[in-house]
Amino acid sequence: MLAFISKQSSYGVTNRVIHSYKQLLSNTSNSCIYRSNQISFNGATSFVNQQKYLHANLNQNVKMFDVQHNLFNGSVKQTNEPATTSNNQTLQQLFEQVKPKTLFEKEKQQQELYHLQYKHIRKEYLIEGARASQILIQLDGNLLEDCCQIFFNEFLSNREKVPSKISLAIEKCYNEKLERFITEEERIIRDDPYKIAERSQEIFKSLKIILEIMDKGNKGLLTGDLHPKLIDGCSKVFPETLKKLQEFQHQNIDGGSSLSFEQIVDSMYNTISVYAFQEMFKLPLYGIKYPDLENKRNLFERQLILEQESQSQAVNKFLKVYEDLNKFGLAVNIGFAKRYIMNWFPNLCKVIKEEQQQCLLGELKGERKYYATYLTKLSAERIAILSLTELMKQILRISNKFKESAENMENTIVDCSIVSKAIFSSIGEAVNLQYIYEQEEKLNKEKEKKDLESLVEKINSNNTSNSSEEEVTQRAKKYLADKTKEANQKIMESLYKKKNSTSKLNYQEIGIPKTIQLKIGSLLIYLMKETIQIRNEQNFWIHLLVPSYKKSKNNDGYVGVININEDFIISLYEQSEKSESPFMHLERCLPMIYKPAPWQDYEIGGYYQRPTNLMRIHESPIQEKVLSYSDLSKMYNILNTVSQTAWRINKKVFDVMEKIWEEGGGQGEIPRRFYDYKDYVYQYQLKECKNRDEQQRLMKKIQEQRDMHSMRSDFQLKINVAKAFRNIEKIYFPHNVDFRGRIYPIPPHLNHMGADISRGLLEYSESKKIGKTGWYWLKVHLSNLLGQDKLSFPERVAFAESQFENVKRWASDPLKHREWIQVEDAWQALATIFDVAEALKLENPEDYISHLHVHMDGSCNGLQHYAAIGRDKDGAMQVNLMNAQKPGDLYSHVARMVEQRVGKDANDDLAKYNAIAKKLSGNIKRKVVKQTVMTSVYGVTFVGARKQIYKQLRDKDFLTEEEAYEASYYLAQTTLDCIKDLFSSAHYIKKWLINCAGLIANTSNPVSWITPMGLPVVQPYRSKGQLDVINTVIQKIAVEQDSDRLPINKSKQRSAFPPNYIHSLDSTHLMYTALECIKRGMHFAAVHDSYWTHACDIEEMHKILREQFVKLHSQPLLEDLKASFERRYPNIEFPEIPNRGLLDLEEVKKSTYFFC
Repeated sequence: MLAFISKQSSYGVTNRVIHSYKQLLSNTSNSCIYRSNQISFNGATSFVNQQKYLHANLNQNVKMFDVQHNLFNGSVKQTNEPATTSNNQTLQQLFEQVKPKTLFEKEKQQQELYHLQYKHIRKEYLIEGARASQILIQLDGNLLEDCCQIFFNEFLSNREKVPSKISLAIEKCYNEKLERFITEEERIIRDDPYKIAERSQEIFKSLKIILEIMDKGNKGLLTGDLHPKLIDGCSKVFPETLKKLQEFQHQNIDGGSSLSFEQIVDSMYNTISVYAFQEMFKLPLYGIKYPDLENKRNLFERQLILEQESQSQAVNKFLKVYEDLNKFGLAVNIGFAKRYIMNWFPNLCKVIKEEQQQCLLGELKGERKYYATYLTKLSAERIAILSLTELMKQILRISNKFKESAENMENTIVDCSIVSKAIFSSIGEAVNLQYIYEQEEKLNKEKEKKDLESLVEKINSNNTSNSSEEEVTQRAKKYLADKTKEANQKIMESLYKKKNSTSKLNYQEIGIPKTIQLKIGSLLIYLMKETIQIRNEQNFWIHLLVPSYKKSKNNDGYVGVININEDFIISLYEQSEKSESPFMHLERCLPMIYKPAPWQDYEIGGYYQRPTNLMRIHESPIQEKVLSYSDLSKMYNILNTVSQTAWRINKKVFDVMEKIWEEGGGQGEIPRRFYDYKDYVYQYQLKECKNRDEQQRLMKKIQEQRDMHSMRSDFQLKINVAKAFRNIEKIYFPHNVDFRGRIYPIPPHLNHMGADISRGLLEYSESKKIGKTGWYWLKVHLSNLLGQDKLSFPERVAFAESQFENVKRWASDPLKHREWIQVEDAWQALATIFDVAEALKLENPEDYISHLHVHMDGSCNGLQHYAAIGRDKDGAMQVNLMNAQKPGDLYSHVARMVEQRVGKDANDDLAKYNAIAKKLSGNIKRKVVKQTVMTSVYGVTFVGARKQIYKQLRDKDFLTEEEAYEASYYLAQTTLDCIKDLFSSAHYIKKWLINCAGLIANTSNPVSWITPMGLPVVQPYRSKGQLDVINTVIQKIAVEQDSDRLPINKSKQRSAFPPNYIHSLDSTHLMYTALECIKRGMHFAAVHDSYWTHACDIEEMHKILREQFVKLHSQPLLEDLKASFERRYPNIEFPEIPNRGLLDLEEVKKSTYFFC
């Protein structure tokens, strides 16, 4: 769906920006100096920024940051007077207090804002800046680069070191120069230590002056932006600005100036920003080394710029007519695909105009009589742009989702088609949003005209400045234009949130009726089909789009589709590989460089400008409504807590990873970088196969190619995000939850919940001394990652110590010695190898300061929760809830049980599966049953278990493909039976949960409950509703009802309840543990049932997570659940809770390997 992006407006104040402002107030209320003793200007005179925080109480906010500066005489007056404004007072209330009542008051307020932002900027400062930049650009290029790097590395942390290090850089530079290239002045300086010291002080002072001027602008400029390119830009910008200021003074004397002082200075900072923001996502070129010492105001502004920049990755501005449509945020960046849209645009625009002309002439035949009224209300150019953009988005989705899991259907081919209804709906919704916006904009303009006359009359009655009538009218027009702009922004925000703030109607229910949206979408696809052509391999023109039908997967009928030419999609693949931008598919979610905004509402938190929901809801208004009425304070607290963990990129791991990728990849989960086009198989070759075996072989090869492309794209996203943030010392991941309460980081491409590559690339920003216990657990962690996680802890420590010589060798040259890359989690192992090797270099390894995250994982965590709920003593022993000498391995235990039953059938000639059992006997490995055991607790069906086991068996040499299928059927049945026998208590509780869900589902209500953390959960599963058939220009399409109006899917409500309920418990355990760990000063992160902290804190975390597990399961969970069901459904007689075993939960606290 095409969504609206709120365009930055001088007068627009959204709830999210209000929240951002309040967050800044709360973060800085106790201190007003950010660079104390580091830099004479702190850049935080007021948080009232003209562009983002207009309606604040000016005087009160200035008191909060009342710092007077004189940059060049070194005097600084500081005040720690706290703000007189209560942090609890909302910005809306402040706005009401200072809201201007007349145009003159508003103009005066705007002037005050300019004055506040630039009150420290003086002409003399710019003269000093111009001199400083001229001094610097005269330096040798390498010397200037070195000086900038020294200044960046040392200024904030220890400024006294800067001049002496610059002196060394000068000496080195001049000594390296040949005599014929060194000037007389440079020779004099080189030969005189006093001259070198004097020159270094001059360079230092010049760099400091430019940084101070950068700091003043509140434009997000940071220390890492001070690089040669920026200095070169300043050498041009400062003189130009001084010239403009001189002209401004003369114009003021003569009367009439087109620009104010503040506007000239603002323009200067905007130009400087262009020179500064040259890195990916406009991050500082040198990074952010000391974020805590940076100007917090500018750091926050840079976060806003980062969010805006990541959004702009998805916005296309390639035509003048589309400039006002950049309010719309595209879900993907069509980057290199722009040229196709630009080529297709003229012809499509022409035929749309012709269709509009027919509508206006009254030729209302066929479908035209339905859509004519709406189609003529928008310009053909805008309709064309919206249609082409939506089409390209769908095509790019196909090109990036060619991968289809083999687990769903073996050896299937994904055809290059779009379901007609989906693309019709997508284009129709985009047109509808634009239609609604333009209609509302039109009404606002009409209102503006009506208000103009009365406003001019009101101004004239208050006019004491003898302004002419023309001047009054112009100012009134400007004032009303600003008000209209505000109103239009509110419309965008309302549409963007998919709701109308007054009527509470869904945006789809206003504007163009849904059925007519589909007809418009169909018409535009038809016109695109007729106008868009491409050349095929024989250089003939062919249609890109071809409508057809294909058999429906859900019933015996057919569904309309739009086929996309396969060669065109393949060419998009190739171009995406060559595209300079690796962020073509970035969905506007990046790591943050400023602490995430605290959650204060179910849709306000995380990012400061990007609307984000607390819960990942997919078309479930019921769930959203329940959230809006719930007390979510506990959820806000936990999400805020886990989002505060600061990370950074592990540079050592990144460098190795990048080099292997440059070599061509193909190792350690890094995909091959290049295709082998000699053996490349194309889709059309399948039609030329002579037999089924050849076709199957080619289909398998095509699937491998698609898998490789998907993995390559995924890796490129991860490595390039890491590259962009590698020099940022603190990055943050805002979090939200799914509908069950499981916590997830919002940035999708690089985060600690990703696979091994992502986890290896990340480490904690904060470091801690490992100490004695930390050194012990670091060795355990190393052993775990080297594949020895089934040993006892002492055995793991001994194994790690036996590998110390290998560790040193691997760490010294990981590219030469690559044995480490063979382990399952190679990149996490490499990160640990680097840490252990560094510790071994010290006389006492316990003194090592580590950034590494060390993990403790649950043992079949879902079954651990089932065993605890059912107090199942036998099951508890298998999943390490009870103490033992060694950790229990449930997967190996089940594999042995299955092997025994297979052996029995192999020896029984009358057994049904005797033949296949003989082939399987002795070949039942742990890996064959692991996934089925793991997912059994989460409701895996027999079909799902069979596919999991088939995936493990299909490539085995001792089985043909047909035998692998039969064996998977046999082993799935056997494995599920063994699990049922082993965990009988869990089986009965699961059955009880299913029965309760079935009784609720029979009332046509979804199953819902409240987690111990107070989160309401509503299962979203619905059945297919009655279809309405609509005739369109291309095809007949069937439209479903809105999701919440559809009948519930009773079967899915029953089968999904047990796993969803268990997931809500494991998420609660995680939350309990996280809150307690962070309360005790630990750094905590988790991936569901894998808990992370520093090595030195593992011992404490061990204790906490056991205590919190016992705390959770000491509550009457099933009794409370049953009672809540009975309160809501008093007419239903729910079954009694199954009898439970004799497990003493206190035993969990004594279990050594509960999490290990």
